[in-house]
Amino acid sequence: MHQSTSVSETSTMQRVLAVLGCLALAGLAAARPVNAATDLTGRVLGNDGNPLAKAAVFIYTAAPRVGISPFCPSCYVDCGKFRTTNREGAFRIPALSDSLLFRVLVTARGHEPTFVARVDPQAGPIEVRLAQRDPSRIDPKLGLQGRVVDRFGKPVMGATVTPVGYHRGDTLMFGLMPGTDPLSITDERGRFAIASAVSGATWFLSLKARGLAPRALQQVRPGREARIELSGGATVTGRILNGGRPVAGVAIGLVQADRRSESYVGRDEIGTDDQGRFTFSNVAPALTYLVFAKMSSLGAVGAVPAESLVVGADGTTANAGDLNVRPAHRLRGRVVLSDGGQVPPGTRALLVTRDGSDALVVQLDPEGRFEAVGVPTDSIEIRALVRGYRVAPSNAGFDPINASSVMVFVGNDVDDFELLLEPGKPQRQGYASPPGAKRP
Repeated sequence: MHQSTSVSETSTMQRVLAVLGCLALAGLAAARPVNAATDLTGRVLGNDGNPLAKAAVFIYTAAPRVGISPFCPSCYVDCGKFRTTNREGAFRIPALSDSLLFRVLVTARGHEPTFVARVDPQAGPIEVRLAQRDPSRIDPKLGLQGRVVDRFGKPVMGATVTPVGYHRGDTLMFGLMPGTDPLSITDERGRFAIASAVSGATWFLSLKARGLAPRALQQVRPGREARIELSGGATVTGRILNGGRPVAGVAIGLVQADRRSESYVGRDEIGTDDQGRFTFSNVAPALTYLVFAKMSSLGAVGAVPAESLVVGADGTTANAGDLNVRPAHRLRGRVVLSDGGQVPPGTRALLVTRDGSDALVVQLDPEGRFEAVGVPTDSIEIRALVRGYRVAPSNAGFDPINASSVMVFVGNDVDDFELLLEPGKPQRQGYASPPGAKRP
């Protein structure tokens, strides 16, 4: 892996910032909170504990310490800051906002790149260990290798390439795949390598990179180097109103309508600004999406059920228009064990909208009771996992095809819902997991 040079070299800084897509958008300087700042310090080591000199440490994305932001994760001024380590493997990135937490990308020549999530400079120095790269472990006939570039042909550094499944003969396999790397992170040349022990297969890959649209690839063949281009994507905008007035600070979700594993590009979330507006950038183009306000955000204020929105080609903007808050409902219920046992402490129930766009997790009290507010008028899928128990078929709304949950229509406040669990091995899991997860 080639190494970044000194940050004092202006041309190098410009090249790296271009590769990472970190140039701040016009007008976003005001997005940076005016408050204290803290230097991020730490060390980068090899797996053997020896310091790695000239390793590059990048501020990849950021998120608010509290609440939800109307800005994309890579749109903060702090994104794009980086430093290289000294002879002792130490680095210092100055003046990072105290109101943010950071996702940090670390790279070094001859080592696997890695991300460090939710980095808090105020918590003190961090230590990052990088595994040494071993090209010999990639079987050229079975492994997946390639190069990720942007629309200008420039390498994309820090992209994640995830194998989500494969096709072999008459078999489609998704989920856990023993013997296959869970993901690869592209280096400064945009290159990735994924080891696999699966023979005779073509692969489904999911790619994500900061400042670029995600992409799902199908029928990728091992044994040859793929060149994968990521585009800038489209933009989605809209506004949330309640009684004609804008609503600020609402978490808006955007999810692909077609969530088959082989074509799923993931979901996104952003907050509304003071005018109730939201803007999603770098949206995968030419797809249909669902846009909605999350149940956990509006709460008792009301609900904004999912609306379908067709997104056009790269560079276009799809306007969801004014989305009005509608009346929402309260759902009170109880999880009951048929043998009279007590629901274990910490048990939670999961509520999922019929289209799978949104989910809400609620805590059960010692008696198994729960309360959810902000539930839209919809059929809601409800499940609760208790070790050694399964959903009893006697429940109203039980579906043997999706036997891990029940379905209840919520058109008004519900105060007497009951989910009965009986001793036994859980039945075959259906799609009652958080949105975006798919059945293997």
